Amino acid sequence: MPTGRSSIAALIAIVLVGSIGAPNAGAIGQADKSAALSRNSALLGKVLADGTPLGGAHVAVDLWPNAAYLRHLRVGKAVPMLHLPEVTTDPSGRYAVVIDPAAVPRSYVGDGGALSLEITASTSTRQLAWHTSIVPNPSRSALAWRTPKAAPGSSTPAELTMDLGRASGAALSTDLPSAWAQLPGRSGPSLTASGLERASTAPQSSSSQRQPSAAARKTCVTLKTSTLYTNNDEIFMAAYAWTGAMATVSQGASSSHILGIAAADGAGPYSASGSSTFTETQGSSVTQTGVADAYVHNAVNYRKYQRLCTGHLVHYTLVAESTYDYLSDFTYARHVSYTANCVTKMAGATVIKNTGTDITYAAGLSLPVVSLSAQSGWSTTTEATWHVTARTLVCGDDPRGWPSSSSVSLSAG
Repeated sequence: MPTGRSSIAALIAIVLVGSIGAPNAGAIGQADKSAALSRNSALLGKVLADGTPLGGAHVAVDLWPNAAYLRHLRVGKAVPMLHLPEVTTDPSGRYAVVIDPAAVPRSYVGDGGALSLEITASTSTRQLAWHTSIVPNPSRSALAWRTPKAAPGSSTPAELTMDLGRASGAALSTDLPSAWAQLPGRSGPSLTASGLERASTAPQSSSSQRQPSAAARKTCVTLKTSTLYTNNDEIFMAAYAWTGAMATVSQGASSSHILGIAAADGAGPYSASGSSTFTETQGSSVTQTGVADAYVHNAVNYRKYQRLCTGHLVHYTLVAESTYDYLSDFTYARHVSYTANCVTKMAGATVIKNTGTDITYAAGLSLPVVSLSAQSGWSTTTEATWHVTARTLVCGDDPRGWPSSSSVSLSAG
């Protein structure tokens, strides 16, 4: 069972950047810039109001149990959220999240060491919750943590920007919505003028609607509901090929995807609320040969969670739970050739792509109530193989070459 907050409060902390005065209870080190840039710095944060830094905003962080724990949790049972100490932003609207990897209970650690964070920023009138994941950096890196789309060994923490103003939204510096790929026939996210993904803020206009502070959050309960949205379409890969180098695509257990999370307050509509790492651990897989110029689909199941707080607005969250089907569909993708970064392969060669991070698709995940982002990581269980039978150009979207690219295309050479 997950361990309660009290036993690790001194080991996991949120630390302010540039704050003045005594450090917060349970914080590691000093509440200053040097503490924010310690080895255990997991994330930097910035809170704004219509683009203006918002000092004094309250920030709370919850750790969700890992996917395996949530899958086995019985419907109607409480999710044991791990509440980290609340802080307020400094005059420039900044804070930092510092987490000691050795202190995190095993039930909160996902596949590959990933943690799922829910970060809530609030004022007396507005509140915005956003989800993100962090994963371990290689052991000799300057930082213990990185976000999934940051390069392994990254020496600078990713920054999460949250705007609580009239044009509310959020974005992670390592996965900016403006860089997401758009899919034909699917509406991508609405962006603010500053490039943040639009998200709904909950009002704090009355005591019946006021969201709880971090201290009050300890009295809240998050329940696993019986509502399960099954067989939701996910586009996670584009396989670009030609008749002289057809692709074979594989997808199976231990495949890791970054899937969007949706949230709603009360009877309000669902909107994006960040994303989290989803890793399928069931021992199944599918391989499809003869693929060329196609978007590759999976089907995913999403679970609804309900947070109840005495005297407060009810909060709903939709989180990916399991895979309904691998390689559930293939739809046409217009051929793309990254002609500036190409090499030539001759007949008889085999090109295998199983490392790196794939592209984030803006509306890659389609739920009945909202469209969300989707992105997968290349691995031995998310793999594309091209068998070259004629002279072929192998091109990537990264100037360092196709092995480092997130997207690869093969064309007549």
